[in-house]
Parts: sequence; structure tokens; C-alpha cells
Amino acid sequence: MERSLLIQPHTEAAITVEEFYDYARKEFGEEFELSGQFVMAGLSLLENIARRSFMRQTWCLELRCFTERVRLPKTPCSAVQSVEYFDGSNVLSVLPQSTYSLDLSGIYAYLELYEGEEWPTVYPRRDAIKITYLVGYESPSVVPQHIKMANYIAALQLEQRKEQVNTDVIRALLGSEIITEFY
Repeated sequence: MERSLLIQPHTEAAITVEEFYDYARKEFGEEFELSGQFVMAGLSLLENIARRSFMRQTWCLELRCFTERVRLPKTPCSAVQSVEYFDGSNVLSVLPQSTYSLDLSGIYAYLELYEGEEWPTVYPRRDAIKITYLVGYESPSVVPQHIKMANYIAALQLEQRKEQVNTDVIRALLGSEIITEFY
């Protein structure tokens, strides 16, 4: 059994509020802060639809035991910060980075042992292993334009207080960014 915990949420959207105002052809005014909330909510909507993280976040994957390859469920992954585990004596230990590699070649990242290495024995508990890793684009400047466009549209629809956001348009913009297999 695995459990993913959000450690550090994204602190910025794929677009700035200023860019959103420019896109929506709005005058700067009293609702500036509220528009920022719609921009962030729009990004969250995109991430939920696509089932991936577009802006930098830190996640922790908790596992009961190691497997040959450990799949990190949030994507796109850019780095593993740490691999901690409770050893056979129930003492929290850190797995040296020289023991494993991160395979970033597919949609999901996989933690794999280097040849000749073995996963340590872990204490039998639900959170025996804690893998902390980074996902999402590092900054808005490297976010692909179609994702930014989807963020504009989602934020605008949310701001206009539409009862239901037209997710068909957003899905069309996100296209291949949407992960269709279930976790």
C-alpha cells in the first residue's frame, strides 16, 4: 500500500496575475488579489484534470516495502531529495544516493538500485519507506505555452463564476499532458 503526501504545494501558477489581466483585457483594480486566487485555482483544476503537477511541488511517497523498481506516482518528477526508511530495528535511516538511480525516461519516474546493490530490510509498518521528491516545472518561464493557455481559460471561467467550467476546452489544450492511466 502506498500513500502520497503533499509536503510543499506550488507557490506560483503557470501564469502571473498581470499576464492574466493582459489576457482577459482587464483593468487593474480591486479584484487583483481575488484574480490571483482564480489563477491558482485554475492551475489546480488543470493539475486535477491532467493528473500531473505543472508547477514545482514537493511530495512524499510512503510505502510498506521496497519493490524492484519504485514508481513515483506524481509527474513530471525532476529529482529525489531523500529516501528514508525504518530499518529492522524501527530506527529511521537514510538510504545513500550512491545506492539508487532515478529513471526519468518515461511518463513516470522510477527509483532503481544500481547493479550489485540491495534494498535494505525495513520494519513492518505502513510508512516504512519515505521518498521525498520534486515534481513540476521549475518556473513559469519553462511551462509550455499550451499549459499557460489552459491556465488562462480555467482562471477566466472560474472568475466569471460559471457554474461549470468547460473542461472540454481545457482537455483539448492539455492534450498529451493528460495522463490517462490510473494510479
